[in-house]
Amino acid sequence: MLYRKILVAFDGSPGSWKALRKAILLARDQGARLVALSVVEHLPRFAATVGEVEEEKEQQSAYFAKLQTEAVALAREQGVELEAQTAFGHAAHHIVRFAQSLGCDLVVLGQVGHSGGWNVLLGSTADRVVDQAACDVLVVRAVEAVQPDQTARGSVEDIEARLRVREVMTRTVTSVRPDMPLREAVEVLVSRNHRVVPVVDEGNHLVGILTNGDLVERGGLRLRVELLRTLSPELLAGELKALEEGRTVADVMTREVVSISPEATLDEAAHLMVARHLKRLPVVDSKGVLLGMVSRLDLLRTRSEARSQPVAEPPATQGKTIGEVMRTDVPTIRQGAPLAEILDAVVSTRLNRALVVDEAGRVVGIVTDAELVRRLSPRDHPSLGQVLMSRLPFAALSLEQRRDLERAVGMTARQLMLPNVPTVSPETPIADAIATMLREQRKLLPVVDQAERLLGAADRADLLRFLVRSEEGPKA
Repeated sequence: MLYRKILVAFDGSPGSWKALRKAILLARDQGARLVALSVVEHLPRFAATVGEVEEEKEQQSAYFAKLQTEAVALAREQGVELEAQTAFGHAAHHIVRFAQSLGCDLVVLGQVGHSGGWNVLLGSTADRVVDQAACDVLVVRAVEAVQPDQTARGSVEDIEARLRVREVMTRTVTSVRPDMPLREAVEVLVSRNHRVVPVVDEGNHLVGILTNGDLVERGGLRLRVELLRTLSPELLAGELKALEEGRTVADVMTREVVSISPEATLDEAAHLMVARHLKRLPVVDSKGVLLGMVSRLDLLRTRSEARSQPVAEPPATQGKTIGEVMRTDVPTIRQGAPLAEILDAVVSTRLNRALVVDEAGRVVGIVTDAELVRRLSPRDHPSLGQVLMSRLPFAALSLEQRRDLERAVGMTARQLMLPNVPTVSPETPIADAIATMLREQRKLLPVVDQAERLLGAADRADLLRFLVRSEEGPKA
């Protein structure tokens, strides 16, 4: 059947994004007019004032306006002009009425909608639209139902195999131009809390990427970007001034960029990150236009959410615990450790941090390079930056440099550590460990026994590597 007017229900959920993509393809292939309708159902039912309702409407209208802008851009990439509308009230009622008023011959909607407090397109809404609509209705499943004869391996992995990079990537991305002065680019990274920024031309085509490593190795930056954020405005200005005048982003950026398609699966993205030792990937279309960024954190968060759903766990990871993933070569220091010992432990691994334990081996805190810079100003201790950046052992410094750092009298691990470190037991399921790491915003998750003694730890890279190996299964 040939469709001329298609209405797609859209609330920004994974299910509605899938429905939107299906509707876009249908509209493109059949030359149909496409309209997206977002219905806001959850307004205050017993508001104290009219203003309360209006305020909620404004907030939710802004939320959907942002989503619809992204939806319009997505459709335009496929050569389809999408019209976006927002309504307030009962979802099924507005979808049916809107479709009738436009003379639509097809309604497309997701079976499962947003899980938050916004518009909910659940089975009841889909059923009502199917029953009441005067035109054809296409219900797009976000996840295929698990059939009784399926093996356990089918469920969670099917969810993840169907998810595309487009559905989890960050679409609003800060980028810089090749001709931007290097000092200005560093200021952008510091102010936006980024460590990496894509470099694009006037047509938004990806032409490079500017990383911490680029700035340190070729740009002459004396401290990594995350350490610059701990400095006072005066010290930060001094570090920026030390950069060579006249240099631009093009002078130091990485030109050979590893990127990924928005239609790649999350499994493909995970394998690429693990194989190339990357934390994030620019997402580009077939013409090289930057569409977004996907990070290791995005993948872990999505995996954690997928495994929290009531579906069967695949055999490759069924029953797997953090105890099977953790590493035991975790740098540790005692509470009374002096600064020299602290520095050696912090720079001994790529994590730039060390766990602090008491006499019984219990985790009582963590020391990070950023915390050291915050507590011990590079202006007062100029050798600090050299140790942290070059990863030199304390003993490799000159006698004068060592004395400079040793002037931090009384600064032991107890004074420099961050307390209250979240821990998990070795029996903690992988998904729960990932959820804890994300919820607590930690890069390193210590694993302890029943007496709270340290057994090991895992970081984000450890978890992603394990998940990739689990998907590959045992080798013959």
